[in-house]
Amino acid sequence: AIPSQDDMIDGLYNRIYHLIIQFIMENPTSIEYAHKLEWAVHNVERSADRVINICEWVVYMTTGEYVEIASGSVTMQL
Repeated sequence: AIPSQDDMIDGLYNRIYHLIIQFIMENPTSIEYAHKLEWAVHNVERSADRVINICEWVVYMTTGEYVEIASGSVTMQL
């Protein structure tokens, strides 16, 4: 379930990023505010990526095999 949730967060980040760009274009004097908002959204997206990393380490610690989790799928790495 976690990889698909990460994909959902990535999609939300992309949508919000484009909305922020649109906001900047319409409100050029609010760049500082928009930048802070984009930075916050970026950190949420990176947090979701970190959760994927934690899941990979849990799989490794329990199985001894490195498994890369990406794009809603699980692939084995040699």
